[in-house]
Amino acid sequence: VSDCIGVHWIGFTQMAFGLGAALTAFTAGRLVKYIPQYFVVYTFMVINLGIVIFLILWDREPSYVASFLILFGWGACEGIWNSIPPSLVGILFAHKKEAAFSALRMVFALGFAMGFLFAILFETQIQLWFIVASIIVVFITYTILIFITQDKSQLLPCCFKE
Repeated sequence: VSDCIGVHWIGFTQMAFGLGAALTAFTAGRLVKYIPQYFVVYTFMVINLGIVIFLILWDREPSYVASFLILFGWGACEGIWNSIPPSLVGILFAHKKEAAFSALRMVFALGFAMGFLFAILFETQIQLWFIVASIIVVFITYTILIFITQDKSQLLPCCFKE
């Protein structure tokens, strides 16, 4: 942000990020009532990957619109990552919710710690490639989880009527 529009705009860009996260976290629960959860997750996974690839390829020129839209979109993806996994953990581990949610929060904390560590050790381009790798790993593991835990009627409810 400081390269593109200046340090004095950081607060406003963080507001755009927070607004994107809040709106998608609020609407994610309502979306999955009408759209399958995996479709919402994959859609935002592709959006998140697109934003990171854009940031890797972007020549950082002063642009208010690009800065705010990128951070709003990234915040929207963050809202999904903060709302869908806890609901999935609650469904998959209904018999051991306390241990499952504490493990989830531990993984979130580990991710934050790695983010701060990577900010110190690596330059921005390398950090963005780590994010791309993380998104790909999440895509693979989420796909495996979905195919293990759901049957055909849950995966494609429009094609398999009961």
